[in-house]
Formats: sequence, C-alpha cells, structure tokens
Amino acid sequence: ASVGQQREKRFFLHVKEAGVTVILLLTASNVFSIDRDWKWEQLTFIPILVSIVLLTMTALSTYAKPEHIMAEFARCWIYMGVLWLTWVYDPEQHPNGCVAVQFQPEFKSCLSRAETDVLWWVLVMLIGTLLIHVLVNVLYPAAVDNAFWGKGITWFWRLREVEEEPGVFTYRPEGWFSCRRMRIQYTGEVDVSTGLPDGAGAWVADTYHGEAMRGYWDQGVPVAPAFARQVGTSAVFVKLCIGIVSNRGEDLVKELRAFHWKPRARGTMQYGEAHVETSITGGYFPFLPYCERVTCFDSLNGLAPRVKVNVTRLHSLLGAPKAELREALIFVHGFNCPIAHAAERFAQLLALGRMPGHIAPFVYSWAAGRDVAYFQVRKSIPQGVGGLSEMVRGLAEQGFSTVHLLVHSLGAQVVLHEIPLLEKVVSPVGSPLKGRPSLATLTFMNADAPRERFLDLVPRMLGIAERLTGYNDHTDGALFWSELVNGKPFSKAFTFGTLVDSWHTGPDRPRYMAHKGAELEPASNDHLGLARRFDIIDCGSMDQNVYNMRHSYFCLNATLVADLTELIGRCRGADQRDRLIRVRNGGNLFSFLCVPRFVREQ
Repeated sequence: ASVGQQREKRFFLHVKEAGVTVILLLTASNVFSIDRDWKWEQLTFIPILVSIVLLTMTALSTYAKPEHIMAEFARCWIYMGVLWLTWVYDPEQHPNGCVAVQFQPEFKSCLSRAETDVLWWVLVMLIGTLLIHVLVNVLYPAAVDNAFWGKGITWFWRLREVEEEPGVFTYRPEGWFSCRRMRIQYTGEVDVSTGLPDGAGAWVADTYHGEAMRGYWDQGVPVAPAFARQVGTSAVFVKLCIGIVSNRGEDLVKELRAFHWKPRARGTMQYGEAHVETSITGGYFPFLPYCERVTCFDSLNGLAPRVKVNVTRLHSLLGAPKAELREALIFVHGFNCPIAHAAERFAQLLALGRMPGHIAPFVYSWAAGRDVAYFQVRKSIPQGVGGLSEMVRGLAEQGFSTVHLLVHSLGAQVVLHEIPLLEKVVSPVGSPLKGRPSLATLTFMNADAPRERFLDLVPRMLGIAERLTGYNDHTDGALFWSELVNGKPFSKAFTFGTLVDSWHTGPDRPRYMAHKGAELEPASNDHLGLARRFDIIDCGSMDQNVYNMRHSYFCLNATLVADLTELIGRCRGADQRDRLIRVRNGGNLFSFLCVPRFVREQ
C-alpha cells in the first residue's frame, strides 16, 4: 500500500477509537450524575453525533478495505447499543438495583421500556447482519459455484468481450447489485478446440479481491505451478507441485483427506502429484494451504519427471536462475496425518522458505493411523518397512544423485526401522558408489522415538548421512503425552525429540550428557567426524506462530523455516548457519538467535 493509503487507514482507525473512547467516558461518568430530563433536552445530540461518526467511519473503512465487513458492522452495532443503553438508563427506575430477570407469578423483566427498545434494536441489527453474512458468504458462493444454472456469466455478471482488445472482458463483480464494470484479462496459451486457457499464461482481474496470477492452466482451470497476488491487498499465494509416494491403505485420490482408525499398509505403492496452494505473505487465508487435486501415475518413472518439470516451471515464474534438478527432498510425516495434510504442511514449508530450485519435493506417506490408535500404529510400523528405501532406489534410477530426508514426529521410528535397508541403497559417507545416491542431510523434527535406541543408531546414520540434525523441544506437549502413555512421564530420558543436551562419541558407544553443565569430551574414535556432523537444535525458545502443543510448527515459524532451508538447500552445519549460536564450547547443542514475542519497543 502507498503512504497515502496507510495514512488513510490510520485515520479511520483513530476516529473509530475516539468514538469508542467517548462511549466509555459516557458510560463511566454520566450514568448517575446527569439529570435525565435535562440530559434528554440539552445533550441528546451527543449520542446521535457519536453514532453517526461511528457508523460513518465503519462504512468508510470497510469500503476502503473490504475485509471482515460483517464483523466490523457487528462490532459497530454493539458499541452503539452500549452507548444508547447507557444514555437511556435511569437510576430512579431501578431503586432496588437491577437483576436480569425477576421470577414472579408474572414473568417480568427489570428493564425499562427504553432499555428494552435499545436491546431489541441491537438484536435486530445483529440478526440482520448475520442474515446478510449468510446471504453473501454462503448462499451467493453456492449460486456462483453453480454459475446460476449455466446462465450466470451472461445473465448475472453481464460478461462482455472488448472487441478492440483481444483477451479482455468486462463484467459486473456484484452482478445485478453493481453498476460498475471491471476488467479481466488473460494472455497466454489457449486450446484452439475449446477456446479455454490451456498452458502457460497470465490472468489479471482488477477488483479489490481480484488476482493477478502467472502460471499454468488446464482447460480453463488454474493449476500448479502458479504465483498470484491479490490486487487490493498484500496477500501473495503460490501453487506448488508435490510428488507423493504412499504405501498406506487409503486411496490416493478417493481418500486424500481420510485416514483409517486401524493402520494398514498396501501391498503395492501409490504414486501421485499433488497441487497445493499456500499463502506466503500478507493476509493468510484460513483455508490455506489446501491440496486441490492429485494426478496419479503408475510408477516413479512417470511421477519423477513430472515433478522435475513443474519445479523448473515454478522457479522460472519466481525469477530464480535455472538449476539442474539432481536432488530430492523426502518428507516423512508423523502420526495421525492424512495424505493431504502432509502435502499441505510440506508445501507451506517449501513456499515460505523458498527452497532452492535444484531440489525436487516428495512426500513419503506411511500408514499413520489416527487419534486413539497410537499403540497400534507403533506396533504396525515394522510391517511397512521397505517402502522408503524402495522410493530412494527409484529416485536414484530417475537421475537423482542426492537425497535429503526430513522427518517429523513418529515418522522417526519409520526411518529408524529403515536404516538397515537404506544402508544398502545409498552410498556410504566418503565412498560414493555408482548407482547409489548420497544422503546429504537426515533431519528429525520433534522426533517421537526412544532416546537410547536413537542414539545407539547415530553412528550407523552418520555412516550414510553426511549431516544429521535434530530439532528438539523439551516443552513439546505431544512428546510429553508420548512419554506418559509409554510409562516414562517426567523422566526426560525417553524421547529423542526432548533432548537438549550435548552428545559425543566415546570409546565404547554414543552418549549424551546427562546434565546441562557438562562439557563435550574429546572423541577418541571420531574417524568419520561424527561429533562434527551431528547437531542438536534447541527450539524451546521459539514462540512465534507456535501453538500450545509445540509439536508441528516447523512449517510456520519463519526462523525455523529459514534455518531448515539453509540446512537442506546449502548443506551447511549448525556452526555455519546465521541464525544459530552454540550453547556451550565444544558441544553440538545450538539455540536460535530470536527475541521472544512479549518483548516490545518501549
């Protein structure tokens, strides 16, 4: 927005705040101290003037920025109701005080006639606002979805083509309820047989909530990849393509958002490409990110090239330099997560972090169960072992020379069970083998895995992964409940995801420091540089975009997203990343450089 628009918005805000302040002052000082008859004869202009100013400012502010219109007017009616209820209140009519309702043989309200009229007026206005809200946001969109039974374009919106300008149309954005005409324009590839946009193109609709979008179309429907912004606001959206490989029982298309109570794996793998739209700045819409559609493939032979093409297209739209796609990032989700939810979280992370264009994104979806099936899910994990390593092998056959694994929550146990198989399909660190990809980064976020078992496997993981990282949070509520149901409450020694201590390689086995005051001891058998390639990141200080459970904020916290992007995109260790600081000398425990949200400029 321009400086003038910003000042205009501040002006509306200040006037509305002044009106509310007047209401509060009248409520506090004039109820009991002003004679009722004199008040009505001499000062009635005050509530009338305040009401007019409040209503005018609400109308002007919503006209200048037509967002949350119904909520703003509902707030206006409540403020005006408080003002007039205060003004008509007469202490003499309530000599014994006032309770809400007196239960007598005759049911009577203790409110006076004037007070009752004010309350009825407020109630009527609120109900009217609610009905308008239902009409505008429920019934009208339903009619739009049906295009007024096939006649909406010409009959309701009065769409007309501008003869002098090919590809330009005008229409009435509110249909019959609007006299103004706005422009829409499409420039790009068109299907000759249908006349619909098909292929690369650009779309501009110049209404306040219209979009200016560059991307791709499929028979008139915008698909990923695409980049769009809302004309009247600063909201920006990105549509991404995510490759999905699944061995879970749910069908990839019919049960995209469903998940079975009882976890069950398929005998065969499913392959698909998900189109996900996400917000990246400005007004974040509550329904985004959203997985719009999934295109299925028979194998990775069809899926992988398609993902490569769409990643290249997206970064071309964003103006990024062309890069050779030889790296794959695989996201392994956690417990109680449908396929669509995994793709949406992953897409939000990729879009917000602007993951480099040489990395192709994939989701490995396993039988994650739901809700109360936690113990069944844990027991069933070994039954689905082999799917992830098969996926890595297939990506290597498609030309990916480097793989990254990003693992969340209970997905950590899936990966731990896959380690013996991954050792057979990826190259050992320092000894590249033909036909095998390298595992550049293995990253665990809030890992729900037994701590001792995880640490025992660290040397084997570092034998195949060039860098091992754990983003841990000792205040993670979900991991607390995991420890509780596993019989380890308050032990601080069960799940790896709550570990925020330094780790080192001793002469016998991997160990972690039992107390925070310990220092890292020199490693006598650190021939692979284990201690230098294993980082633990303490996320306990993060509180921006973090909900109370503190378990799944990896895709929304901007600091964490940026650090993940730097780790995966550039393969940098924690000691080389800008947003981290080493907690103690010589240790592998790091913390974020961040300011808590309660700190404000005085």
